[in-house]
Amino acid sequence: WTQSKTLKKSGMSRICDDHFCFDWLCTMGAYFMCGGLTRDEDQVTKGQMNTVFPKLQDGSNNNVAKKLTETIRSSLAADGVPLDVRMKYSAKSLRKGMITEIAMASHITLFNVCARSGHSSGLTVDTYLDEMNPLRSLPAANALHGNPLNMKPVMPDIYAAVGKAHQEQVNKLMDELFAVDVPDFKRGGRLNIILDICFSAMMRHLPEIVRLCGGHCLVVSTFFNAADKIGLSDARFPDKAPRVVLLEWCKMVGDDYKKKFDQKKLEAMGPSVQDGGGAMFNMLSQIASDVAEMKESLRRMKRTCKFS
Repeated sequence: WTQSKTLKKSGMSRICDDHFCFDWLCTMGAYFMCGGLTRDEDQVTKGQMNTVFPKLQDGSNNNVAKKLTETIRSSLAADGVPLDVRMKYSAKSLRKGMITEIAMASHITLFNVCARSGHSSGLTVDTYLDEMNPLRSLPAANALHGNPLNMKPVMPDIYAAVGKAHQEQVNKLMDELFAVDVPDFKRGGRLNIILDICFSAMMRHLPEIVRLCGGHCLVVSTFFNAADKIGLSDARFPDKAPRVVLLEWCKMVGDDYKKKFDQKKLEAMGPSVQDGGGAMFNMLSQIASDVAEMKESLRRMKRTCKFS
């Protein structure tokens, strides 16, 4: 990203989260789906073709910060938070909360924090660091998402999950969901991989969004309508409606991601975990998967009892 005060460019690692609200890739996918990659004539004239949020360019930084502050405080007011407490929070609280969370992680360093926040350590060594290297901020990203600091990132992959035989249908579904004016994001463009990943992240979280928000949610209804329009089908799920096939694909994306995530997490725990050989490693992977599944089942059961 470009720092507005210094105009320096910095690399930023982004990884997945188990909840769609905190999964940057999923939220960016929703933004792209709602017109984030379209540009009108005025925006093109202003040179905003490659600007991520062109509609924010017409306002000052202070104006954007003011809107964020108002949103935060109004949300707290809706939850009954007293005025004196609400006034302690502002747009800056988002960065303060992030930095505080990172700093509380074990074995995190000042360099890790600065790589994520964009601040300077105040040391001469800062001038020798490659600010464009996104891997510098990866430990802090892992800390924010509760992963081992040295864990390698895992991305959801719709193509790997459903199989190459269905690539054409995946492409049709994406074409129906995303209007793309930005050349780099079009199929074959150098940034198209980002759109693929964001779409895969949305697919991974869609069942949970359906469960929490219902079929009338804009994201859900857009996905369902797109699946219906292209007549999404899969021989593995015969006689199933397109939107049912869509949800089956979502489950496949989620299962594929979880398998890869558990593998990378165990690897990040160190070689001692794998000293017992392949059998021990596989057993630990299965245990981790079973425990996570049990926790999810218990969580769903509690929610069902609460609302029944």
